[in-house]
Amino acid sequence: MRPSTPRTLTLALALALSTHILSSRADACSPPPLGISDVLSPFGDELPANVLLRLKSYGLYHETIDEEVRVMRDGEPLEIELVEDYSYRDFLLRVTTPLTPGEIITVELIESQGQSKTFLITEPVSQPSPTLLRGARMITDRNRDMESGDTCQSVLEINRRRMQSAVITLPTTLLGSRAQLVINGRSSVTLNEELMEAESGPQVTVVGEEAELYIPNVRVVDFGEVFNEAGPVEAPTTCLKARLVSVTGETSEELSLCAPCLFQTYGVMGELLARDIDEEACALRDLGAYVMDLEAGAEAGAEAGAEAGVTGGVVSSQEVETVGCAQGTRGAPSPLMIALVLLSFCVPRRRKIER
Repeated sequence: MRPSTPRTLTLALALALSTHILSSRADACSPPPLGISDVLSPFGDELPANVLLRLKSYGLYHETIDEEVRVMRDGEPLEIELVEDYSYRDFLLRVTTPLTPGEIITVELIESQGQSKTFLITEPVSQPSPTLLRGARMITDRNRDMESGDTCQSVLEINRRRMQSAVITLPTTLLGSRAQLVINGRSSVTLNEELMEAESGPQVTVVGEEAELYIPNVRVVDFGEVFNEAGPVEAPTTCLKARLVSVTGETSEELSLCAPCLFQTYGVMGELLARDIDEEACALRDLGAYVMDLEAGAEAGAEAGAEAGVTGGVVSSQEVETVGCAQGTRGAPSPLMIALVLLSFCVPRRRKIER
């Protein structure tokens, strides 16, 4: 066998390091493993007899819920069923065996090395029917000066970032009900007492018998919507879909928010380049309550947008999600990146030989 030459060892080391970098990037951007990570009651350590448990998860590891979770009472297993998943990450679990207030049940997460929680069964609760009256969607694009994308994003050079927000109108009777508002299966807001006093994040404004729930950052994809192309651009055609899920498992009709009420673009220096308002899509008490500089005017700025960043192919939200971290492929390095890693090891060696 021929002994390894320094050049061979250098290449082998470079290949090993590049493989490590690639696997590290993939691990960082891959979703957490399947299985149940936690079990929660909307009422803390108590569980009203007609309320469902919430399972935190990125998907079941086994085919049936009985292989993931075991619910016990006095050492005896209880019958359970998995309610249709309402979120990208979470599930609802119903104990179908009748429960009596005062009893204590134990929920064991089978795949989590014996992790378990106990809940005190309390009297059933009465819940208002989950209802979403209307909503409005707002989109803000901000041009960037060729910002470098991180390992989990779909583009290497970011010229525009997008943030979406929404205002959902619902009956005030639902405030404090602990129902969950879920948008696109990802963003969720719990209608608990703390929400009424929140000074940041989701906030509630009561108008008579209706309440407007403002969600400043609606997550559409895990690592943010980013684009190669600078704005202004056409408004997206994809819709936001919202549902309200009560603690007893009842769900509202789906509310679709398609045409944006507000679509605006800011330049690299923070200047307003374009702002479009669709009054028919603005089912709001006062849009100005949610937009800081609504009075500021702006000319439609195709030329200004082009000057604010390098124009390239646009990556739509749908494409970002298709190739994104949810599929375990976001951040996959390009051939150029691999070549640069190899070159970083080879170049110093070549210079030494040339001397």
